[in-house]
Amino acid sequence: MSRDQLLKGSVNMEVHLRPMTHDDLKMATTWETMAGWTNDYCMREMLFELYGDSHEIAETEDGEAIGFTSPNVISQDLAFLETIFIREDFRGKQIGKYLMNKMMDTYSDRNFWLNADTGKEGFYQKLGFKVGAKTAKCTGNVSEDVIERVKDDGAFKTDGSTVTTEPAGEKLFKDLKKFEMTTLNISRQSFFEKWFESELHKPICALARDKDGVVIGYALCRRLIYETTSDVTQSYVINPLVADDGRIANRLFRNIYISLPIGSKITFKSPNYHGGVERLVGKFNLEVESQGTAMFSKDLNPIDFSKIYSFFPY
Repeated sequence: MSRDQLLKGSVNMEVHLRPMTHDDLKMATTWETMAGWTNDYCMREMLFELYGDSHEIAETEDGEAIGFTSPNVISQDLAFLETIFIREDFRGKQIGKYLMNKMMDTYSDRNFWLNADTGKEGFYQKLGFKVGAKTAKCTGNVSEDVIERVKDDGAFKTDGSTVTTEPAGEKLFKDLKKFEMTTLNISRQSFFEKWFESELHKPICALARDKDGVVIGYALCRRLIYETTSDVTQSYVINPLVADDGRIANRLFRNIYISLPIGSKITFKSPNYHGGVERLVGKFNLEVESQGTAMFSKDLNPIDFSKIYSFFPY
């Protein structure tokens, strides 16, 4: 079935799919913002530029846009189902289920990874997904009290290692790519290049190296920009954060935290809410805003989650 072919059978109305275009990005971001989701215009644009060939807009037979899908094909083995969005006034018509089945058919050779909201796991299990780790979205505000408490914390010191904020460049991209290949067995150099492309969202990279200069962890942070590139906020997202151990993870988070404006909001998403993440969240006075479940269509453990504190699997 071609992308623009009429979809029938599993939905109780007629729906067309067409390729997403750059002109659709503001509409998609507005929908997400109204639903209380975190993605901003810059993230939606970056994902479109990286994986736009697989992103689609769902329309009625009259050409009215009612939703979109954005599966992000990370590698030959893994695809992350980042979003299936259906407008609220068109929900309950099995459109989302149909789009899910269509994507899984299109990329049947890959392991699909998605994050299910709490209570929605049963829906995905019926589609063959396996239940993985618990996820959490954590939020908080940069506080002078926390900065004062953590700035000289001895727990952040490890023999021989360093944590620095490093500028964008080919060396940084190659170091991050090598670390992810070694630690997570995925390659995302183009993701890192796009992440640093816009100075408007003030990208920051904190990088940890051992005494020999080998990367042992990193964290990325950027400012959120909603709807258009002129709609600037004082909200920041810290994702990904990947580290060899909890001490390094804390130092990386601290390095970014103390560089942000006092009072600014932080969002931090964990795909595996293990003890190390819980301790980090507590230390920096973040609160768990919502929880869910990581689910996979095939292999339950495609990557090592033990070293992941927050992650954008894009």
